Amino acid sequence: MEGELENSQFELMKKDETIRRLVERQGGAGGARLVDSGGAAGSRLAELETRCNQLESLVAIRDQQLRSMEQQLAKIPFTGTQRDAAKDRRIADLEEELARLRAHGIDAPRDFTDKSVTSHELHTVRMKMERSEMELAQKTSELAAAQTRLQAATEENADLRKHLGVLRDSTTAKEQHATLLQSDVCYCFTKLQTARTVCFTTKHIIEALRAKLETKNGQIEQKEKLCERLESELTLTKGHLADLRETNKGCEQRMSQLVARLDGLETVLREKEQELEKTKQKLLAQPDVQMERQMQLQIDEANREKTRLQCLIDDLRRTAEKEKTQQLETFQEQNRQLTAAIESLQKELSDRQILLESQNEKIGDLDRELCSAERQRKEQTPQQTNDEQLAEARKEIESLLRMVQTLEKDKSSLLSQCKQLQGTLEEVHKEGPLTTTTSHRSDTLTLSTNGTLKSRVEELEEALRESVSITAERELHVAQQKQLNQQLALQLSESRREVCELRKMVKELSSGDREEMVRSFEAERRKHIEQLLQLKHEALVAAIAEKDAHIALLEQSHERPRDEIETLRAHKEKLIEKLKQENDRRAQLVGSTAINVAPGAQIQPSLSAMGTFAPAPTMPLTVAAAPLPTASSTADQVMLKPLIRLGEAQMNVSLKVKS
Repeated sequence: MEGELENSQFELMKKDETIRRLVERQGGAGGARLVDSGGAAGSRLAELETRCNQLESLVAIRDQQLRSMEQQLAKIPFTGTQRDAAKDRRIADLEEELARLRAHGIDAPRDFTDKSVTSHELHTVRMKMERSEMELAQKTSELAAAQTRLQAATEENADLRKHLGVLRDSTTAKEQHATLLQSDVCYCFTKLQTARTVCFTTKHIIEALRAKLETKNGQIEQKEKLCERLESELTLTKGHLADLRETNKGCEQRMSQLVARLDGLETVLREKEQELEKTKQKLLAQPDVQMERQMQLQIDEANREKTRLQCLIDDLRRTAEKEKTQQLETFQEQNRQLTAAIESLQKELSDRQILLESQNEKIGDLDRELCSAERQRKEQTPQQTNDEQLAEARKEIESLLRMVQTLEKDKSSLLSQCKQLQGTLEEVHKEGPLTTTTSHRSDTLTLSTNGTLKSRVEELEEALRESVSITAERELHVAQQKQLNQQLALQLSESRREVCELRKMVKELSSGDREEMVRSFEAERRKHIEQLLQLKHEALVAAIAEKDAHIALLEQSHERPRDEIETLRAHKEKLIEKLKQENDRRAQLVGSTAINVAPGAQIQPSLSAMGTFAPAPTMPLTVAAAPLPTASSTADQVMLKPLIRLGEAQMNVSLKVKS
């Protein structure tokens, strides 16, 4: 019981402390409630409501605990008295039993026969007495302890009653505080309503601000992405700049090497120029120099004429192409007109053929009538009737022939129109007058005699057949012309389509394609340089072989002039040294071109390097015999012009030296 009381007191102390803290918090939070916003006030009010409910539940629990403690305190003295009463009853029962036993022992008749008392009985009695005495001592000690406990319990009960009074006072104070809190809560509810109205207004503002914030956040995210992209591009550009710096350093080193080479080549050039000046001064004293100058002038004039002729050829080609296009257009227009005229003429010819067939039928009928008239004339004796009939028949034949002539004239006019429209059909023009002449001759023959009438009809039929064949040939020729026109139109459309595709390709040429074209041009240029160097090498080898052959011939001769042999050997040694120098220069030039032929870099050979090599005497012949460059190889021509000029100049010098 004491432990339970202590635990309950400890729990009550804890609950009092929690209540006090809550009250302090509520008092401190009262001022803050007025300042908080609408959303914070609502949350705070909900927390206060939950906290009030918790406090009410705690007060109810405290009341229940107090009631249980009062019941326990009320039960404690009752149980102690019951125990004391039970112990007293037990003692009384034992005393009654002792008294009964004693009375029973006194009142019982003695058995005089059994004179002795058994030890067992005595022992049992003694044990019972000892037990009763022990029980009495225990009961007395228990009674003393119970009395002390009773006193302590009464004191504790008094203390607890005092504590209960204090607790009741505290509960009344807490109830008053709860009522005050409820009033505060009502006040807070009123403020909450006002705060809610403010909250609704602030919510709309907050939503608008949130939308603005979302837009701003989206813009910020986009800007961050842009910043990341720019940073990545910066890193890439920095790496590219570092690579470019490294390449620049390498290029500077190469440039320094090339400058050193150029200096060396310039020194060599100066030496060679000095040698050339010396040789020129020596050669100017010889008479062959004037001839060489004249030859050089003639070669220059021939080259100029070649360029002029090339320009003229290009102009002629352009004019021819323009004329072809104009002729094609005019030819197409004429073809359309001719097709329309031929269709109309074909219709007229079909009508004329129908008329001719009807006239032929009439002529056949007249022939039959003539035959019948001749038979009748033979049968009939009177001659006048026959003459009249013959005159009538002749008149009818003449009228028919006139009609045929008019038809033939119409036909000839139509044919003349066809000739005017179709200037290309000359054969038909030639055959036309033949038919007219034959028709005129047949007319004269028919007018002369009646016997020639049948031949005239046959000639007319032949003329009709010829006209039909001529029209068929014309139709075939027109069909062929149509086919040619269609083919030309297809070719024109294909050429125009190809031109459009080429223009599109030219427009769509990117920098990469241009670089590839530049590389291809540079590769072709390098090939030309290599060819020139090869030609120079071959010329030097050929000159050395000529010197060897000349020396061998002089040695085999009977005279054997030593001076000439020695001069030839000296020239041969010079040529060998020159060949070695040219090989070295060729290796240097190939190395420099290989250095310059880098990916994306253009070949820029130095003029000094190009001017160091001297082509052989056979060089100008190959250059002169070379075909003129077309318009597609203009870049190669521009690049090879200085090389050709240097080759020609050095060829002249070598020719002078050789002479």
